[in-house]
Amino acid sequence: MPKAIQKNEEEINKELKEEVKNEIQEDIKEEEKENKKTEVKEEEKEVEENFQKIYIGPTIAEFSLQEYTIFVNGYPSNIEEAIKKYPIAEKLFINVEDLKLKNNEYYRTLYNTLKNELRGNINGI
Repeated sequence: MPKAIQKNEEEINKELKEEVKNEIQEDIKEEEKENKKTEVKEEEKEVEENFQKIYIGPTIAEFSLQEYTIFVNGYPSNIEEAIKKYPIAEKLFINVEDLKLKNNEYYRTLYNTLKNELRGNINGI
């Protein structure tokens, strides 16, 4: 019997070592996940800090939104409301460095569509 007890002790020690090893690996995986989450949050924060948009649409007096207004780090609540009421306006907020694109046909069409909508004209009628 003493040999059987010794074998059981060896098996128990082996099992304990394996269990500890598995727990350490799980802890490492969890720590890696947390590090990735932190990195993503930092990247999102950096993107928000670099947020610079210029509005190239027609003035929307109802929401105090004027053409060529620049927004840094997001939009105020009145602008969020304007976007909800006039979803097409969201496409007329462009990156400041893209201002040279303002006169291309796509943005001119959006501008005129929103301008007509603001006047109460649908489809230019």
